[in-house]
Amino acid sequence: MPKASEIKKNAVIEYNGKVLAVKDISKLTPSGRAGNSLYRMRLYDVATGAKVDESFKADDMLNLADFSRHAADFSYIDGDEYIFMDCEDYTPYHFNKEDIAEELMFITEETKGIQVLAVSGKPVALELLHLLTW
Repeated sequence: MPKASEIKKNAVIEYNGKVLAVKDISKLTPSGRAGNSLYRMRLYDVATGAKVDESFKADDMLNLADFSRHAADFSYIDGDEYIFMDCEDYTPYHFNKEDIAEELMFITEETKGIQVLAVSGKPVALELLHLLTW
């Protein structure tokens, strides 16, 4: 478990029951001699994309998440589940229709550039990298 002062940009942490990606870090050093440095982090919820701003003391311990991204293609629909197939090892990733409703507006059988975001091997969100624009 690293200290807040050791966290780098683009790291993924678990905090308050959420998995958050670190997008920006700024160090605040109080002018008083007894003051501890504070690390203000701009975080984004991996599953929802919601922005979260948090401040941590330099010695606060944070948990790094077991986070991974997998290139995938849309495979098929089974009832209310949408199945995406890993491009490298053909692992199927199952998503409930309600959980990816916003992304479904942009996904067709020909859509490329889909990434499955996984925490501890469990798929939590989709990321669309390349959208066709007219």
